[in-house]
Amino acid sequence: MQEFIDGTPLQRRLVHRYPLTRATCTERDLAEYTEWAVETLEEVARAVGSLHERGVVFGDLHPDNILLTDEGRVALIDYEVATLAEDRARAALAHPAFAAPADRQGVDVDRYALACLRLGLFAPQCTIMLPLHRPKVTHLGEIVKETFPVPHGVIDEAVATIAGGERATAATSMPGVASWPELRDAMATAIVAAATPARDDRLFPGDVGQFQPGGGLNLAHGAAGVLFALHSTGLGPFPEYERWLRERARRPVQGSGLGLYDGLHGIAYVLGLLGHQEDAHDLVEVCLREKWDRLESALISGLSGIGLNLLHFGRTDLALRAADICAERLGTPCQRSAAAPARAPGSCTAPRAPRCCSCTPTSTPATRRCSTWPPPRSGRTCGAAATPKTARSRSTRGGGCCRTSTRGPRGSPSCWSATCGTGTTRRSRRRWPSCGSPGARASSCRPGCSPAAPGSSPPARGTCPNW
Repeated sequence: MQEFIDGTPLQRRLVHRYPLTRATCTERDLAEYTEWAVETLEEVARAVGSLHERGVVFGDLHPDNILLTDEGRVALIDYEVATLAEDRARAALAHPAFAAPADRQGVDVDRYALACLRLGLFAPQCTIMLPLHRPKVTHLGEIVKETFPVPHGVIDEAVATIAGGERATAATSMPGVASWPELRDAMATAIVAAATPARDDRLFPGDVGQFQPGGGLNLAHGAAGVLFALHSTGLGPFPEYERWLRERARRPVQGSGLGLYDGLHGIAYVLGLLGHQEDAHDLVEVCLREKWDRLESALISGLSGIGLNLLHFGRTDLALRAADICAERLGTPCQRSAAAPARAPGSCTAPRAPRCCSCTPTSTPATRRCSTWPPPRSGRTCGAAATPKTARSRSTRGGGCCRTSTRGPRGSPSCWSATCGTGTTRRSRRRWPSCGSPGARASSCRPGCSPAAPGSSPPARGTCPNW
C-alpha cells in the first residue's frame, strides 16, 4: 500500500525561494533563505538516516524526489532503485548532479548525494560539473560561504564527502592567483577529462554548431579547434586525438563545409601544424576537387579564408585566383572616356537596363565601361538607355558592349538601338569595332553595316537592317 502525500517537490520550492534570481536581493533575503535551507537539509538528513537504520539505501536522492508538505513534513518518493545496504550495490540510474563516483557503494551513495544537496541548495546544479575535476568542490564551497551566511561546518562537511577526504585539500588553480602554467595545465586536464574518442560525431563537448555536418571536426567548433588551442599553448602531442581527427577527415560527412573556420581547409591547416603534412595536402586536394571558387567571399566559410590556407600550403596561383575573385566582387568605379561628361556613380536600376557594376543608365549612348562585371569577365559598356517593354536587353559574352535591340515579328531582322563598343560576340568570337565608324573596313563590320567615309558622320542608329 502506498501513501498519498499532498506536497511540493523541493526543486519547485528552491526555484520559488532562491534569492539570487531577484535583482532586489538583500542581506535579509539571504539570511531568511539560508535559515530555511539549513532546516530543510536537517529534515532530509533525518529521513535518509531513518532509511539507513532500516538497512535501505535510497539510491536516487535529489530535489525532485523530496516532497515538502505545508505542515513541514519531509517525505522521500520514488524508491525504484532502492537497494539493501548490506549488498553494497549501486543504482544503474541517478541524477547526474547527484550521482556518486564509482568508488562509493551502499549508504555512501546516499551520503554523497546528500552532500551535493547541501551545496546544491545554495549553488543549484553546480555539482553536475564536479566529475570533470572533483577538487573544484573546494572552490565551490568557498563561494557558497562567501555569499550566504551558512554555518561553515555544513559546507565543509559536504566538501569533504564529495572530494573524498584528502582530495578536498587539493589546491585549485585560480585566475589572477595561480601562474599561467598552472592555469594552462588545469584547463588541459579538464579538456582531456571531457574527451570522448569513442564517439564518431565529436571528440570534445562544445558549441551546438558542432552538430552541423562536419562541425565536430572543424576549427570553429570541433576537434581541430581544440587541438589547435592545445598546441598553441605548448601542450601535447595527443596522438589518440590526432588519430581521431585524421581518420574522420579522410572521410568527411556529406554536407561538410570547405572554409577555413567551418570546413575542411581549417582541418587541413591544423593537421599540417601538428606534423601530418601528407594528410593535410591530401585534404586540400579534396577541397580543390569541389567548386570552391563559387563560394562566398567570407573569411569563415568562403574564399578569403580558403585563399589564406592555399597560400600557406604554397598554392600561390590558386590563392591569387581566390584573391582576384574577391577583389572583382568588391567592384571598382567605372572607367569613363575623356569626351564623356562626368556622371555620378550609381547602380543600373532602370527597367531592363544592362547589369553593369556601378554605372547609372542614361538616355544617351553608352560611353562608360564596367571593368568588373560580371566576374571574372570584364568590359561591359554601362549607361545604355532603358528600352521599352517591347524590347529585350542583350549583351555580348565578355568584353562586348551592352546593347539593346528592337525585335520585330518572328523571322524579321533586329536593329541596333545603342552605340556598340569593341567586344567578342557569341557567334563569331571576332573583335568588332563600332559599326559605321569612320575608316572601318567593311570586312570588320557586322553583316548589313557599311563603313562610313573619312570625315563623315556615323550613320543614324537603327540602320543595320540585317543584324
